[in-house]
Amino acid sequence: MIKCRVHDVEGKPLNGIEVRAYDKDFPLREHMLASAKSDEKGRLEIRFTDSRYRHLFTREPHIFFEVTDTDKSFQFVRDKLGDYTKKIIKNEIIWRSDTIGNVADIENYTITTIKEPRGIPDRYDAVVIGSGFGGTITALTLANMYGSKEPTKEREKRVCILERGQWWISHEMPSDKEGTTNASSTIRQYLEENNIPYSFWAYPDNLKGLLALFGNTREISGIRGLYDYKIMQNVHAVTSSAVGGGSNVYFNITEKPDSTVYQNWSTQKSDTPLDKKYTYKDIYGPVDALSYVDTPADIDKEIDYFEIASNFIGTNTITTTTSLGIFKLPRSRVFQDAANNIQGAVQVRGVNLSITDIPNGLFAVQTGTVHSPTVSQVNKYSKQSNACQRQGRCGLGCIPGARHNLNKQIHSAIINKKPLDVFPLCQVETIEKIEEATDKSEFKYRINFKDYRDDNQGIPRKIETNLVILAAGTLGSTEILSRSKNQKKLQISNILGTHFSTNGDTFGVIHPTKENVDSSRGPMQTSIAEFNNDKTGEFYFSVEDLGIPKMFGEILPAIFNLMALQKQVGSFLPNENLVNMITKIVIDRIRDQNTRDDLLKLVRSFDMSMYGITTDRIVRVINDINDSVLDDKTRIQSNDERTRNVMMLFGVGRDNGNGQ
Repeated sequence: MIKCRVHDVEGKPLNGIEVRAYDKDFPLREHMLASAKSDEKGRLEIRFTDSRYRHLFTREPHIFFEVTDTDKSFQFVRDKLGDYTKKIIKNEIIWRSDTIGNVADIENYTITTIKEPRGIPDRYDAVVIGSGFGGTITALTLANMYGSKEPTKEREKRVCILERGQWWISHEMPSDKEGTTNASSTIRQYLEENNIPYSFWAYPDNLKGLLALFGNTREISGIRGLYDYKIMQNVHAVTSSAVGGGSNVYFNITEKPDSTVYQNWSTQKSDTPLDKKYTYKDIYGPVDALSYVDTPADIDKEIDYFEIASNFIGTNTITTTTSLGIFKLPRSRVFQDAANNIQGAVQVRGVNLSITDIPNGLFAVQTGTVHSPTVSQVNKYSKQSNACQRQGRCGLGCIPGARHNLNKQIHSAIINKKPLDVFPLCQVETIEKIEEATDKSEFKYRINFKDYRDDNQGIPRKIETNLVILAAGTLGSTEILSRSKNQKKLQISNILGTHFSTNGDTFGVIHPTKENVDSSRGPMQTSIAEFNNDKTGEFYFSVEDLGIPKMFGEILPAIFNLMALQKQVGSFLPNENLVNMITKIVIDRIRDQNTRDDLLKLVRSFDMSMYGITTDRIVRVINDINDSVLDDKTRIQSNDERTRNVMMLFGVGRDNGNGQ
């Protein structure tokens, strides 16, 4: 039996829609297994016996669906795996899916029929482009300000976020509040009830999960991909394409930069109007406008914007094996001991991470008395879900949901009825200034973008507004401004795109280490060592430990061995860098279109069965990779064992800011 649900683009159930299930493996022709029509709740059950598909050539069916368009009114039909193909057979319109899988893969399968793509209001009081740290904090602050005021007679003031990516969540998140210990709905429930595009973090933590990770890139998954990997002349950049922006892919480091890093920024120079010492009251007015951040007791104190951001996202240091634990993670202990013995290390400590954890000192017992946490501490931890489980996959998506992704804050604002609208899969192309002489619009700016929610080709749309906040990241914001300038939509200085700078990030590896470091355990980063310039005394660079997610454990140690063997005698650097090695061993094997298509099925099948769709091509790729990197010894080791004596390092330096 196959259970299905048919709904429209807004998630409303559709009654009387016929769905037929076919077996594609029938030796002579495509063979219909059975059909059913949806009821008033949009549900249907397609029942058939094993004898309908078991025969000499196969024991399991390879199922695909056909949906009958009786009213001839559907513009699109899709499911989680992609769009259906439209066919006209004897004056009947049929929408056919790709092959979905066998019976075990298909449970509560959802089919979406689209008669009319969803619209978007064409006017907003404020539009935020991007939903990373800057975009989310700004959008929620505006929503609070608009929500705290009495609406005008005409309308309520509203702010919208345009985000080019979709929502991303853990596969462990339940689809209704019955699967939680409290009465609140989950993000997944909200997304499914409103038919909002979303996907799951790459999983499981093995080579199959690694392939799913590559399948989550925009190169493979197109507009719905999470990771946007760009190779420039001498810089490799990974950015996020998702609701919540960079909070989905960074390693949780929430450290305040040394003042020498930004003291020459224009906002810091004494000859700028921003030299005035602003206070919270100057910027935000009433205290209640800051309900999304922990308002300091003295609102007349000078603004520290990093303090606002840090309080907003919430931080902890994590160097122990468990929450409330007293045993140090081996990686933290080894790194900190080594760094403390290096001459020139100014400070060695646990790094601030945006992860929920219950620190051991929160409920400290002193002289027989249990000290209760402060009100602010209770507020901080009660707003978060699940403590860190030390799974070591922060940048790949936190399965227990302990990391502080900004989509949690956005979802909270939506369900609390803040005047905020979020539109995923809406990619901004240009911003233009509305000229009064040619257009009598009351608004100053027009935002031109494509809406990919219900059409993979993108529906051109426009929004007019008086306030635009461009928060699409270093690369995304610059791209939008460059297009706007090149198409003469905005007059922008030629300085745009110059003075480009990275964090000076680089990677290193120690392999093998003298002691076990268990690199797959704990957050991806736990400790930091800071160094100053010997001559100037200014901050020079920092070094941090970097964990290895288990899904990389099957290939990285083997690659490091190979890189070490290929090094020339006396050379510090290997002949080939890590990116090139991964490209040769993994990426080149999944570049052909058929393998890419199978990889997409692997990625999108998570909501049906964790181990459902694994096609022959994916199996062959996994076997080829294993054969190329695993010897007899490592073949029988777990991924934890393979990373036990590998210490990766992450360096952050200072850059001249002279790039383009």
